[in-house]
Amino acid sequence: MPEPQRSVFARLRPVVTLLTAIMTVPAPESPGQGAGIPFDTLLTVSSCDTLLSLPHRFIDPASFVLGIDSVKLSFPRDFTPGTGDGSLRLHLPDSVCRSLMGPSPAALNVRYRYLPFSFRPEYTLRVPVALPDTATGRVDTMYRTASDFTSEDFFGSRLSRSGSLIRGIEAGTNRDLTLNSGFRLQMSGKLTDDLELLAALTDENTPLQPEGTTETLQELDRVFIELRSPRAAATVGDLSLGFSSGRFGRLTRKLRGALASYSDSGRDAGGVVEAGGASVRGKYSRNEFPGTDAVQGPYRLQGRNNETPVIVIAGTEHVYIDGAEMARGQLNDYTIDYGLGEITFTSRRRITFASRIVVEFEYTDRRYSRDLLGGRGNFAAGAGGWGIGGMIVQERDDPDSPVDIQLSGADRAVLSSAGDSQVMASRSGVDSVGPGNGKYELRDTLVFFPAEGGYRDTTVLVFNP
Repeated sequence: MPEPQRSVFARLRPVVTLLTAIMTVPAPESPGQGAGIPFDTLLTVSSCDTLLSLPHRFIDPASFVLGIDSVKLSFPRDFTPGTGDGSLRLHLPDSVCRSLMGPSPAALNVRYRYLPFSFRPEYTLRVPVALPDTATGRVDTMYRTASDFTSEDFFGSRLSRSGSLIRGIEAGTNRDLTLNSGFRLQMSGKLTDDLELLAALTDENTPLQPEGTTETLQELDRVFIELRSPRAAATVGDLSLGFSSGRFGRLTRKLRGALASYSDSGRDAGGVVEAGGASVRGKYSRNEFPGTDAVQGPYRLQGRNNETPVIVIAGTEHVYIDGAEMARGQLNDYTIDYGLGEITFTSRRRITFASRIVVEFEYTDRRYSRDLLGGRGNFAAGAGGWGIGGMIVQERDDPDSPVDIQLSGADRAVLSSAGDSQVMASRSGVDSVGPGNGKYELRDTLVFFPAEGGYRDTTVLVFNP
């Protein structure tokens, strides 16, 4: 029977293995060395002229090292390897046979290096088909396609996939003809025996926010590709970052970027290393406020500068009452309206004036592009032994990538000299329209600044009817 076709991903694995082997193996200096992966096995030999079958096909002929007991065989006097078929023919001299072969078969020690390619014996686009003519007795030959291309030829048989492709046309009164298109693809399964794939791809972007009335959220527009192996994992796309290093080193974020991790555990020691970089989807804020008697909500959340309303990024909130973390859902402790930034507590958790409520969340504030780079590492020596861990994270605005504003050179100079003062990081927005053309006039005056503890010359706008 013909060898089953392998997926494209499965064909890439031998190539990667080969490149790794070539980079790590030194140049040939003696038999047994060469390009490829080393292999060692024992074969049974019962006659002096024997054709043996090896488990690999693409073998470096110069890498063969053969021996029976302590006698080393030489090429080409004692053996001849095949070309691309994984065969090995022994043609030992009679003197060697009489001294080595006894009443029981001898064990042949075989060492060589092979290339991890997996090709079918035959590749063809079309196959000949004989068509006999019953009237004339003539046999004609035609050629047809050997096999139709299927999705399993690309994805493999162990990778499940599903999705949809949408094409539509919209037309209506007082509007132009519009072509709509949508694509969604989900994949999950194993690429190899130790490599698993999970992916969700789409070219759609929905502005809908999931409802915060259930314990588990279903995000509609999450796009990601995740690869997992027994020790390593990597994710590209929309991801949830959860760094934890000790009691105080905890960080959770909804990001769009890349994250990689590697873990190794043994009897004596083990550890985890994780690193990632991404663009931040929102800005972090923490609200602390007391409850109100007999008022379960809604309590409106505020941004870092007390701005309202805010759009909360779904799934980023952590709600605490008197230090205990609450669970989202109508059957649990609270529900949240992400679009309005309002939180309401259920009857399961009664709110009084003595309730101390803390809400940590992320909200959309697309003034600047925000970047996050971080990594963590935890190492431990055995069960109950010593351990060490650390975490480093940098999250910042990108001053060279404003989203909804345009900064001039003067604006950048003001921001550069403002430091941490929000008052100094501002400029006047007054525009003069000429004397007698406006309803306000600019006057010099003295204004008391409590933070400075004194008066300062400034200008104010005075209404002039």
